[in-house]
Amino acid sequence: MIPNLFKKLLLLHLLCFPLICFSQKGFSENWETITQHEYAQIEARRINCPDSSNGVFYRNIVFRIRNLSSSPIRVSWNYKPWINGEPIKVDVSDTGKLNNFHLQVGETVEGRCGEQRLCEYQSFIDKPEVPALTGFELVNFSVTLNPDE
Repeated sequence: MIPNLFKKLLLLHLLCFPLICFSQKGFSENWETITQHEYAQIEARRINCPDSSNGVFYRNIVFRIRNLSSSPIRVSWNYKPWINGEPIKVDVSDTGKLNNFHLQVGETVEGRCGEQRLCEYQSFIDKPEVPALTGFELVNFSVTLNPDE
């Protein structure tokens, strides 16, 4: 009885609080899975993004999304950054700021330098005094199967 109750409470918690957190200790140059869903996998890694024409050298976090299902999917989330260990105030209820990605069967999308929704600032490479990203949350994370039906 208790194990079933525990499973139900855990499932309820996961459904009511869809939040994926990632901290600085996880920022690596290698792809790391930050969440795995039945239909999608989200990975992240750190990359250097030099803008030498403007004399700016960034380190960013990029995301990769994989469709693991045999149907099209929509993956969505609100991005909430943490700078120097403190969460930045972001209105995560604003659906206009929701990142939406439609992926076909077997499709993978991957962030690159300068690409907005799949590339986020981490730090300046040459300016350690400037505040840096120390973590982030993917709030309101969801995966929808067959989103156009």
